[in-house]
Amino acid sequence: IARRTPHASELLRGYLRDHPLAELAKNREDERIGCVKEGMNKRQDYDRMLTLCSCTMNVVDQDMTPQEQKEFFRAAASPHGDPGALPQFRRITPKLVACAKASR
Repeated sequence: IARRTPHASELLRGYLRDHPLAELAKNREDERIGCVKEGMNKRQDYDRMLTLCSCTMNVVDQDMTPQEQKEFFRAAASPHGDPGALPQFRRITPKLVACAKASR
């Protein structure tokens, strides 16, 4: 983008520097993109992964409190973390299963 539209890119860079994304919003988007990348590395269909990962992050966003999300993202980022053991993850598991079914 910076090569094609250097002026717009510079304006956007300045805007984001002055108005950073909220931590949770940034984490959610990073997780969604990471989820899609992981699927691509495993040779999964892009559209399927985008659907699955977007649905998953929507469930996390809608069904976990901000504090639960922070705890979840910390556990997911830790080499020894187990986000699946968290009560909030167990609570949303049925909806995550529905996301997986809907993305097939």
